[in-house]
Amino acid sequence: MIHFSKVVLVVLLLFPLGAAHRGRSGGDDLQSDGGRNCSSRQKLVVNSHVDYAQAVSKLVESLERVNFTLWGDVVVFRGGAEQNSRPQTDARGITYVNLTINSYDFNALSGLYQYRHEPSVCAHSYLYILDTVEFGEYFPQAFDELRLEPGEQLMSPRPNSNILAFDHGLVGKYGTNFDRAVTKQEAVQIETGALPLPGVHRLEHFAAKVTMTVNREEQGHVDLYHTGHPRTKFYYPSFGIYKYILWDQMGDLGGDGEVKPIYPPR
Repeated sequence: MIHFSKVVLVVLLLFPLGAAHRGRSGGDDLQSDGGRNCSSRQKLVVNSHVDYAQAVSKLVESLERVNFTLWGDVVVFRGGAEQNSRPQTDARGITYVNLTINSYDFNALSGLYQYRHEPSVCAHSYLYILDTVEFGEYFPQAFDELRLEPGEQLMSPRPNSNILAFDHGLVGKYGTNFDRAVTKQEAVQIETGALPLPGVHRLEHFAAKVTMTVNREEQGHVDLYHTGHPRTKFYYPSFGIYKYILWDQMGDLGGDGEVKPIYPPR
């Protein structure tokens, strides 16, 4: 198995060893953020929806199980809200932001641009995930060792459920690109690139460099949320993350619980 630390060995060599050792995500190279006064070197950005509280709760429980401690480096963006909110921090230190936009996998990308100057939100780099994930034992190390070059994006080959890492410079470049509300089918089209939407580009369009990791690995089916609808389980070796996908369907979580087909492009 190829681990994240091996994949980004070349990037790590660009940084002095002292900068790689830290107790939390703040550190010596925060000055590279152009005076934005960010509280963290990197953030774990969770893309979610106001109706997906069950998924977010399981995500947090999973972080606890792997002894993750950098709670101040976690930001949860919840789309589909009645109004936008200021960043709010809970007792653990996790930051939550509500957004009115509802664009499935891309709510948090819109939110990152909107709140790009907020110290509790901004960072030098971002590891972007969806709420329907769990974490393996390798995750804390992978997150701690995350280092990106200016303008770099790191991801496994698509389709990858938009689980990826990127340098903060991409946020300013993509701007309002992700401010459009999209349907689930349109979100799948954007992810796969099969049927591009006019005026909406995938994140890598804005990257100066795209570094590919190993492919995600399919690992069977699990009814993680006890809805009666098993999800396909994928493992991302380079990040230590497990993603659970309701394949070709939507609706088992949130709303009325009615599962509907989404007819993704083939």
